[in-house]
Amino acid sequence: MKHVCVVLGAVLIALAPVIVIAATVYTLMLPNIYSSSVRITVSEDAPEVNPFATEGEFQPYNPYFLRTQFELIQSKPVLYEVVKRLNLQQEWGRGGEKLPREIAYKILRNSVQVFQQRDTSLLVISVKRDNPDEAAEIANELAVTYRDFRLDSAQKNARRKIETIEEAMEEQHQRIEDAEKKVQKIGDELNVPENAGPTETQGIKYRPYRRAIADLESEDFIYNQLKTKHRQEIITLKVPRNVVELIDMAEPNRRPVSPNLFMNVLLSVFLAGFIGIVGGILLAVGLQKRA
Repeated sequence: MKHVCVVLGAVLIALAPVIVIAATVYTLMLPNIYSSSVRITVSEDAPEVNPFATEGEFQPYNPYFLRTQFELIQSKPVLYEVVKRLNLQQEWGRGGEKLPREIAYKILRNSVQVFQQRDTSLLVISVKRDNPDEAAEIANELAVTYRDFRLDSAQKNARRKIETIEEAMEEQHQRIEDAEKKVQKIGDELNVPENAGPTETQGIKYRPYRRAIADLESEDFIYNQLKTKHRQEIITLKVPRNVVELIDMAEPNRRPVSPNLFMNVLLSVFLAGFIGIVGGILLAVGLQKRA
């Protein structure tokens, strides 16, 4: 037992500097990883068309909006487009071979991180690669691609809304024609004078006529509201609102973010120190018992 303690203690003491040297060599052999980030602001698209909403009406806050944008930035449609625009299948291929798109997507997906900058409404798109220029290029292209994706989606939504409003306007126009015919019919039945005003149509006798006039005015009001929304969507389609703004473009960062030589060596020193202490205790116990 004494001999075992002495041998084990001596081994642990000898192992301590080996751990520090091995950790240092291993860290130096690891490839440097560089990080570049771009900052953007995002806002929600225009709400769904509501012909009866008043201008400036308060829109409820969507607590899931930013989280949705995090996922959208890292979604396949956006990252596939980045792979295409930067020709990453060819760039990351070896021996002149083109890398499969799915593998290029997975590499890119693992290189991207999106988060909200603390105490701000800014989103940060961070890309880590073994080349600082490539990291900055991908970060900037990803931000631009996401902006284009949101713009294209907004234009598609505007076209869809315009079609929906135009269909509603056709239906509403027919309702107005029906309401006009009803006014004319009731007016003829009650012998209402042509272009009669409110004074000439007072009394119980003309109550159905007044009700028909009110219905016609209501239908006209709805039609005018639809026309207003239609003009707004036309403007949105021709002059789309900028829902994504690029605040700070990424610049190549020549200082690697990993591996962290100082931290790795420091941890190895602590581990080696602990092992050395244990080895020293075992050696001391073995020698004391032998004595």
